[in-house]
Amino acid sequence: MASEALETTIAMLRELTLLTGDPVADREMISTGTEMPAGIPHEMVTVADRAAAWITDGAREDAAILYLHGGGYVLGGIGTHGGLGARLSAATGLSVLVLDYRLAPEHTYPAALDDALAGITWLGDRGIDPTKIVVAGDSAGGGLTLATLAALRDRGTTVAAGVALSPWADLTCTNPSFDTRADVDPLVAPGPLRAYAEAYAGGVALDDPGLSPGRGDLSGLPPVLIQVGGNEILFDDSVRTAEAIEAAGGRVALQRWDEAVHVFQMFHTPESDEAIDEIASFVGGLV
Repeated sequence: MASEALETTIAMLRELTLLTGDPVADREMISTGTEMPAGIPHEMVTVADRAAAWITDGAREDAAILYLHGGGYVLGGIGTHGGLGARLSAATGLSVLVLDYRLAPEHTYPAALDDALAGITWLGDRGIDPTKIVVAGDSAGGGLTLATLAALRDRGTTVAAGVALSPWADLTCTNPSFDTRADVDPLVAPGPLRAYAEAYAGGVALDDPGLSPGRGDLSGLPPVLIQVGGNEILFDDSVRTAEAIEAAGGRVALQRWDEAVHVFQMFHTPESDEAIDEIASFVGGLV
């Protein structure tokens, strides 16, 4: 049963205006600025000409999380996800780099992936061994996490782990839950997400593994944790990705909160606290 706090959050989300699929209009509704939420100790740094928030307050600096925010590849940034990065830092005891990667439609694929890989290089230049780096992200950032892990594998680089929260792993938007759970998802709608997919792809086929890592080769990845809510259209992206990693011989943990919504970890609820504790437990055994 959902907590009272989660039920209140879901009710609030149902009252909000849904995204339209127009990046310009939707950015006016959702701030994507690079200013961190107030009260979070951090250092603003530059990663390959992109702004990033480096959260190290009381955290280990020999190990880190590279955090890739959600927003359909067209929205989001440090302003929307810096708070979640700080919570992850506090829970895991690791430094966190929240990266303001380039967004579509101004910057199409593979801009976001290139920026994520630059984040790994930046951490390495800070003296952090790749085996002490966790790549994490939510929604589009969760899909980007998986694409980054695959790209690193192809380069012969191994990181400690990946954490994908409600990952958008298939930009073809053809998994069954995209339609079957549309009526229960208060946050993400099929139409806008399809528009965002086209905006980021920039003419590249949507089933390209760099865009849709859930359709690609998922062998040889580090351990991956996937968390998903039951009331979201991207539910099957999580389930099918976990199945594919397992079928490829990888180590994967799929954690479900059946009453929760898309990227529920963003909201301050008991379910969110539990999920972040699970992330800390998973990461703690690997770095």
